[in-house]
Amino acid sequence: TYSGIIIRPEENDAITITSIERSQGTPVYDGSLEIRREEEGLVLVNDLYLEDYLTKVVPSEMPPSYEMEALKAQAVCARTYAVCQIQENSLEKYGADVDDSVNYQVYNNFGADKRTNKAVQDTKGQILCQNGEPITAYYFSTSAGRTSTDEIWGADRSAAYLKSVECDFDQNMPWSSWSVEIPWETLEKRSGNLDGSGKFIGLQVIKKNTSGAV
Repeated sequence: TYSGIIIRPEENDAITITSIERSQGTPVYDGSLEIRREEEGLVLVNDLYLEDYLTKVVPSEMPPSYEMEALKAQAVCARTYAVCQIQENSLEKYGADVDDSVNYQVYNNFGADKRTNKAVQDTKGQILCQNGEPITAYYFSTSAGRTSTDEIWGADRSAAYLKSVECDFDQNMPWSSWSVEIPWETLEKRSGNLDGSGKFIGLQVIKKNTSGAV
């Protein structure tokens, strides 16, 4: 049996969920909202047109104060990425194509803005393709000095359309350089899962990809 409800506001109305907080405060959702009960809690799926979705992705991923051509490029990348996720259908069990976090693209963290709306409108329907197929249009907040390819996510070799290049634009940003401590016990546990011995002797970097990632 179906254990959900679908909310469809009147035309020109929107939905506010008061228990959700974002950088903009309480976000407002266009389109319709499906609410389902699952074992882990309530699943909320916002159903809306792709172009409307992008009006709240672009300002969440790039400040609206940026140059208009940069905002247009962001809109094209975000649209292309969304199209790829729709094709992959990885969130089929939730009846969704993407979530609203950095796992996919940040959606509705900041509300729509007239400048980013224009960037979406001026590039309407435009995506990046290779040989007639949409590419996975990765983008990032911080390069740490050099851009990465899809090798960083485990690809055997980088896609032909992704090239690692030097990038010092964000060298003074907070995440350009950072460190993390990993407990020895965690390394022992992970290495034990690999070979079954449970004995961790040491760690050595033996290979880096073209972008310098281990």
